[in-house]
Amino acid sequence: MGLFYEPQVHSNTSLVPVVDRALQMEPIEDRDRRVQVVAQMLGLDGAQAGVTAPNPVWWRVIVAFVLAGALFVGAIVLENSPEHAESSKTLLHVFEIAFTAILALLGIETAKQKP
Repeated sequence: MGLFYEPQVHSNTSLVPVVDRALQMEPIEDRDRRVQVVAQMLGLDGAQAGVTAPNPVWWRVIVAFVLAGALFVGAIVLENSPEHAESSKTLLHVFEIAFTAILALLGIETAKQKP
């Protein structure tokens, strides 16, 4: 399950009649013709066959960046007091890790969502 993208739900019940019909057909040797027949059987045109757009969950992305921003603001505020200088450095390091993790997860999930 992805953190920043909606899970893609696939229904297997609609494929049962398609598989039954495909098993009753003669084998198709031409690859392009095979793609056209499959798209026709699934009710798709040639451009839509197997292509789905990823659906990001924007509120999760915004919450992640707001939390990272809160860590950054906390680090900057604590930097002004000498007794919290070490805490400021720690919070700044945690911000760096969180921000990098957010960007990495966004990149990895986007790559996984592409067809």
